[in-house]
Amino acid sequence: MTADQLTKDQSAIVVDCSDQQMQEIGFVAGEKIQVIAVALFGGSRVVQIGASTFACRDEELATVEVVIDK
Repeated sequence: MTADQLTKDQSAIVVDCSDQQMQEIGFVAGEKIQVIAVALFGGSRVVQIGASTFACRDEELATVEVVIDK
């Protein structure tokens, strides 16, 4: 699944990221990602990855492959 499919308060582990800019800010394999907030009408999410928090568009998060953190 991709990170744009995660819901609020859901956590996952990054498996792969095909966007170089997303990799540069920390979306690399093995990192834990958690969705902090979802925009009311969709289109963006606030996510925490490592010690950083980012507001990301769904198009950006669609480049990040994840598995649900159990």
